[in-house]
Formats: sequence, C-alpha cells, structure tokens
Amino acid sequence: MVDKTKEELAQEHGQGQGGGQVVIEKPETSWSTVKTLGLVGMIVGGAVLIGAGVAFIFTEINQANAVNEQNTANSQASNCPSLNPNSYPGMMAPPGACASAVSYHEQALSAQTAAIALLIPGAVVGVTGLVMFLVGGNVTKAPEKPAASWRVVPAISPNYAGLGVVGTF
Repeated sequence: MVDKTKEELAQEHGQGQGGGQVVIEKPETSWSTVKTLGLVGMIVGGAVLIGAGVAFIFTEINQANAVNEQNTANSQASNCPSLNPNSYPGMMAPPGACASAVSYHEQALSAQTAAIALLIPGAVVGVTGLVMFLVGGNVTKAPEKPAASWRVVPAISPNYAGLGVVGTF
C-alpha cells in the first residue's frame, strides 16, 4: 500500500497496466473548533500567568526595599517598628527612611494583590484550554452526499406490471 493518488500511480506505471497496488485515499481532517479554542485558552492563560509572575517579582522587590529602608531608619535612631501605615498615629509614618519604607510596603501589597488577581483566572483559563485542546480531537470531513434525485422505474413481474418511483435523499 502506498500514499499516492490514483493519478500518480497511473503516470508511474502507465495507463492500463495497473501495477497491482491498492490506493487508499485518506479522508481530509482538520482541527475542531474546540481544539482551536483550547490552544487560544492555553496561550491566553499562559500570558496571564506570566503577568502574575512579573507582579510577584515586583512584590518581592518592593518588600525587600521596604525592609532595607526600615533597617536604615532604625539604625539612624528613628522609631520605625512597623511597615503598616495604620500603626502610626494620624496615619502618617515618621518622615525620612521610615516613610519611604511604609511607601515601599504599600507598593508591595498592591503588587501582591495584582499577582493574586492574575494568578487565579490565568490558571483557570490555562487549565481549561489544556483540557479543551487534549479532548477536542480532529474533525474528519464527511464525504459529500449526492444530490437528491427521483427516477421512475418499471416494475414487471408475472402477475403485475407498473411503474415505481425511486429516489435518493
């Protein structure tokens, strides 16, 4: 068995000689819509997860800066016991390095919120896309049906004669 068309075999072996080979025609297949949507879901989910990773990196950088500024403020005899802005009277951190540390900590909390907000939907979309891609499968194109036709045929037997109507749908 070979993967050649009837025309290729006819040219190769000459018309009418045959060659004794069986030609198997493969049906055309294409990706299903589910598989395409799954691929798009994996790409979008992956991009969102990368965004969540970048936001997490910003969280770590800002928190490290906040801790460094807090240590600097405490080494300069400033009182900076906490990075939480609500722990200071009047909602104002002491000026200088402590105020900078509190600001970095607030930025780290904002980046952490963004990372979590991106992580959950990104994971859901990515996993859903993966499942759709794996389960989607390919679609085999069905051969085209012949057009509907009607024919009148004679019906003859020893005891009967008539006409019948035959059709394809």
